[in-house]
Amino acid sequence: MKVLADEPVAGVADRVAAVLAEGDDDTAADRLGRLLAADGRSLPVERGLPDAARRVIDRLRGMRPVDELGQVDAAFEIVGLHVPPAGKAALQMRSSTTTDNQISITALGSGFGGGRSLTLSVDEEIAERDRCMVILQHVTLAVRRLARGDESLVRTDVVGWSNQEHIGLPSCVHCGVPGDDLDPLEFEEDEASALDLRAFDAAVTRRPARSLTGKRKTDIGVDLAGKASAGFHLEQQTTISCTPSYTFPAGRWFVPYRRRGDTAALPYWAIR
Repeated sequence: MKVLADEPVAGVADRVAAVLAEGDDDTAADRLGRLLAADGRSLPVERGLPDAARRVIDRLRGMRPVDELGQVDAAFEIVGLHVPPAGKAALQMRSSTTTDNQISITALGSGFGGGRSLTLSVDEEIAERDRCMVILQHVTLAVRRLARGDESLVRTDVVGWSNQEHIGLPSCVHCGVPGDDLDPLEFEEDEASALDLRAFDAAVTRRPARSLTGKRKTDIGVDLAGKASAGFHLEQQTTISCTPSYTFPAGRWFVPYRRRGDTAALPYWAIR
């Protein structure tokens, strides 16, 4: 995967530092709200406490670094290829003159920390294999403890992107599970693409063209050997046209399924 863009993203604490020179808290809170809106972000509003910007300013005012907890590596999945049980799978992700395969990622550190954005061009082929695999994106986090009197806060900043890593999974917790055991509140089956080979005596190969488009948001935590809990908020926008190849052995009924709403992921495989 080729890096198209890698840029810093100001965190809420950075924005607060920029507005604290304002003459009064109301003006500072108003400017903080406008800065975050320009960044495409908002602060959570609690019932009965609508002035979130003012409360964040109060929370961060006077906080000073007291302990540098170091840097730590974290990783998250950006692409996964799942193999039908006892079968095989391959994947082509190729850009064309009409299609530009991209993954755009924004990671913001917890504790009001800063982050980075990354845009990747995806033009890759994964050879046929008999085990599920994932592609991970590694990221470097810097963690410190802030304090003001008896109050403290652990701030995480996303300071850099590292390598992508391809990992073959010795076993997959999602593939080979009985379809009847899936939680319908968490997963959705694609019954139209299911394949019943229970009465067939030969393998079948399918090569469906797929468009993986969607956005996901999640929070990822990291433990610093018991010293503190760090983490970051992740937003990933995926636009990939691809052609997976699946080979299904005879004698089983295969049902593809995904997490609800995860339209940018290739399916897991349940059996019946």
